[in-house]
Amino acid sequence: MTAHFIIRLLRKKNVSVVTTVHGETFHNYKVNMPHLFFRITFPILRYLEGRCFASLKGRVCFVSERNKEFFIRRHKKITSKISDAPVFSSLINFPVVFEAEKQNYFCMLGRLSEVKDHDFILRTILEYREVLRASNFILRIFGDGELRQVLESFVVKNQLNDLIVLEGEIENNSVPAMLTASKGLLLTSKNEAAPTVILEAIACKCPVFSTDVGFANEVLANTSLGLVLPREPSAFVDAILNVDEIEINSNEQVSALDARSPSVIQRRYIDELYLSVIGNGPNIS
Repeated sequence: MTAHFIIRLLRKKNVSVVTTVHGETFHNYKVNMPHLFFRITFPILRYLEGRCFASLKGRVCFVSERNKEFFIRRHKKITSKISDAPVFSSLINFPVVFEAEKQNYFCMLGRLSEVKDHDFILRTILEYREVLRASNFILRIFGDGELRQVLESFVVKNQLNDLIVLEGEIENNSVPAMLTASKGLLLTSKNEAAPTVILEAIACKCPVFSTDVGFANEVLANTSLGLVLPREPSAFVDAILNVDEIEINSNEQVSALDARSPSVIQRRYIDELYLSVIGNGPNIS
C-alpha cells in the first residue's frame, strides 16, 4: 500500500503495481488508540483505504484466505483485482526429523507483545493449574519484548514457576531442535498475517495448536498437523491433555510444506503474477 501511495503522490497513474497485504490494517491502531478517537477516525481511514484500492492499477494479493475475506467484507469492489499470494518460510535450517525423542514441554515462540496474547495462555494455566500439574505440563516461552517483565511478574505472583518458564531469546540455529523435542507449539495470537512458525513446527513434526489467525486454518484444518482452536481456555487445555493422540502424517507434512515451497512462489508469485502485471508474462484469469 505504501508503494501505491507514493506512486499516486508522484502522479504516476499508469504505473501497474502488485500490492501484497500481510494482515488486517489498522489492527494495532485500534488496540493502541483511545476507543472514542478510534471510532471517530476509523471511518475516514477506511474510506481512504478503499479509494486507494479502487484507483489501483494492478493486482492485490493476500497472504491467507482469512486475510482476503476480511478485506472483501470491508471493500467489496476490490474482488476483481485479487490474486492469491502463496507464503513460504525458508526452511533451510529446518531439516525434517522423523525420529526424535519428545520431551515433556510445550513451547511458544515469538515476540512478547500485546498481539501475541501470552496473557490468555498464562491465565488459562492459572485457572487449570492443578489439572496441568497432574499431567506434568511445562510451557517454555521463547522470545523477548516489551511485555517480558509483566509476564514474569505474573508467573512469580501466582506461583506458576513450575509450569511456565520464560526462556528469553533463542538462537535461530537452536529452533529446529527445540521444536522437534517439543510436544506441541501453542499460538494464541489475536492477529497474524502469515505465522510462518506454523510451517517451521510442521517441518519438525511438532503439532500446532493455534487460534484462527492468518493461514492457520488453511494449513491445519482436517489434517493430523494440529488444531485450530477457539479462544477458550478449556479448548487449549483439552488439546494439551490429549496431545499424545496426535500422530503427524508424513504425507500431510510434506504436502503442507511443498505447497509453500520456493518453487511454488517462483511460479505463482513471480512468473504468473508480477510478470503479468508489468506486461511480460501470461495473463491471469
